[in-house]
Amino acid sequence: RTLTMSQTTDNPNNRVGLPKTIEVSYVPYFDANIPEESTAKAVETLKSHLENNPGEYAAMCFELVLGEGGFYPGEKNFFQSLMKVLKENNVAVLVDEVQTFLRLPEPFAFQYFGLEEYVDIVWVGKASQACATFFTTDMKPKPGLLSQTYTSSTTAIRTGHHIVETLLNGGFFGENGKINKFHEYFVGKLKKLREKYPDKVNGPYGIGAMVAFTPLDGSDKVKEFVKKLYDEGVISFFCGKEPKRVRFLLPMGAITETDIDNVVQIIEKVLCSFDP
Repeated sequence: RTLTMSQTTDNPNNRVGLPKTIEVSYVPYFDANIPEESTAKAVETLKSHLENNPGEYAAMCFELVLGEGGFYPGEKNFFQSLMKVLKENNVAVLVDEVQTFLRLPEPFAFQYFGLEEYVDIVWVGKASQACATFFTTDMKPKPGLLSQTYTSSTTAIRTGHHIVETLLNGGFFGENGKINKFHEYFVGKLKKLREKYPDKVNGPYGIGAMVAFTPLDGSDKVKEFVKKLYDEGVISFFCGKEPKRVRFLLPMGAITETDIDNVVQIIEKVLCSFDP
């Protein structure tokens, strides 16, 4: 919510009443329905920006799985194609992992997509309890630039440290890890709901602990749907637009298959409360 970061969002509601502080250009995101075409379009757009504004860009910020946008994962070749161009033009690569950290089959999304050699700065939060920013050696700020206030409380840091250790040592990551296991289990249940209620369920979507689906054709009823889920004891969020989606952030450190079964039963109950 800082002045500078508020400029990077394409949501105008987050900029109401705020002065313009920096110039921001946008590159179209990956489309899984047309992977090659969408990648080529993004690279062409990026190159056009760089050619029209030589030496003016400091960095490009990536969200490797769109969170608030609807849980849309990108793809390795898409990101690599863009990051190679950025490196050729001395533009830093920044990755926002506030939602993805500890929620994909690898601890960092940039690891999952195999982008280690390109990323300069990455920041994390939410699942880690305390926020943190990681820099490559040549990007590391000098003492004094970052305030200790940013790191939150000692309790939060200790809690985050314990969460990270538990997940790293508890068999959560990797192809056969618990994150993949619970993702597949939940997604399988949602697919059965889609088969049972094809007029009310589309999807599911997402990756790892980030799972979403589109109920009720993604209409304005989705907000009401989320509220009804909450009244029944299930915390979810709505995201995206045209269509709107319902998203879940699975608490991987504590969740069981029984929990998922119970949640799916409630989802079905709430679905049936809406007229066809």
